[in-house]
Amino acid sequence: MTELSDALSRKEMLARCARDRDDLFAELYALRPQFAEQRPSKFLKAAIRTVCGFRVAPRVLFPGQLALCDFQSKIVYYNSNLESFVNQKTSLAGLVNSSLAHELGHIRLHTDEMESRHTESYHFPDGRVTHVDNRDFQREQETDLYAAVFLVPGRFLVQEKSAQQIYKWHKERKWVKSPQLWKLVYGLARDFEVTPSLMRRCLMEVGWIACDPMPNGGYRLR
Repeated sequence: MTELSDALSRKEMLARCARDRDDLFAELYALRPQFAEQRPSKFLKAAIRTVCGFRVAPRVLFPGQLALCDFQSKIVYYNSNLESFVNQKTSLAGLVNSSLAHELGHIRLHTDEMESRHTESYHFPDGRVTHVDNRDFQREQETDLYAAVFLVPGRFLVQEKSAQQIYKWHKERKWVKSPQLWKLVYGLARDFEVTPSLMRRCLMEVGWIACDPMPNGGYRLR
């Protein structure tokens, strides 16, 4: 699979991730047609196993580590001890899904690169791992993007009333108070079984909200 390069714009990266996601969906739907109308969180593990040929398994990892992809053994591990270090209000299912989709991004985008380096990918929240070089950092950015594209396809997003409201504000170019917007983002995250940060990332990537909070405590919907 072709690597994402420094020369690619963010728009091109987004399009490439979407094309690969659609290819993966088509391959999976051909094998498991029952998944065609389900949200990706429902068949994420099956996609990793069936299409990519990797096992998915729980495992006690380092404190704070969310997931690990072992390319040599072809196993994606997710931390079975998340409750020991995450906020009690955090949806563990959403965190596991978002973490597994991040590792799926490595499989789909970086397999040749990771196998040639005989390495593993480690997923920590909030950039807790020091990146060795610019390419290391870029890979993590690419896989975060892939996770958002995979777990929240546009055809499902536009069906949600909360998403429709955000899109309406976007079209009207309104300024929305942060609590008002976050209430909808959290609701969408629950519906899609992802983290709120991944859902916000998705809304930013499609251009419905600006990346930076506004001085008045709201967000600009551009």
